[in-house]
Amino acid sequence: MTLSGNHLATNITRILFEHARQTVRFSANQAAEAHELTLSEHRRVYDAIEAGDAAAAQSAMKAHIIDSWRRRRLPTRRGAHPAAP
Repeated sequence: MTLSGNHLATNITRILFEHARQTVRFSANQAAEAHELTLSEHRRVYDAIEAGDAAAAQSAMKAHIIDSWRRRRLPTRRGAHPAAP
């Protein structure tokens, strides 16, 4: 966000992240491999941007948002994670 030069987006992201970190969904529902998965997803976004491939960057970012959301979903009453947002 800093490299984008978009200070408004940077501030909004910072506020949202700080709020999210205070929720149970963020702190209590964390798989052991979540950090590595997140880094891998961010790397795909970065690699696409570095390659100048806007479509691939968009696709990778969308996949990251959806996948990280799914990972943090609280289990349903039956104990299974929902398949879709």
